[in-house]
Amino acid sequence: MQEAQTMGQSKAFLHDELCLWHTTGEHTLVLPVGGCIQPPASASHAELPESKCRFKTLMDMSDLTTKLDYRSVDAATEEDLLCVHTATYIEQFKAISDERGGERGLFAPFGKGGYEIACLSVGLVKQAIADVVKRMQ
Repeated sequence: MQEAQTMGQSKAFLHDELCLWHTTGEHTLVLPVGGCIQPPASASHAELPESKCRFKTLMDMSDLTTKLDYRSVDAATEEDLLCVHTATYIEQFKAISDERGGERGLFAPFGKGGYEIACLSVGLVKQAIADVVKRMQ
């Protein structure tokens, strides 16, 4: 893209709408609802997709998106994930994600389908790094 290049450097925005569909389940700030934690009236977990969705909308409305190499990529493979996580961790994450969601660490809640969204996010990061490395060669 001609507009996406300035002084020999291209500008890209790797994104997939599905990444904005992640959910952390019902929380009040970072605490799961239950026991003495009352369900929130409107907002929930401190990490919400709405802030990223708003950012993307502003990019679209300002016409910035059309000036970028804007694309999605394939999700990371299990082989990619095994570079960082054990097979057991991956299997458990996938099983919990398929069922209803849950937590995979301290303050790391995710909803149903969170595994697939995480794989897509990893794929986006992997491609961004590959693009930068290729550009530097």
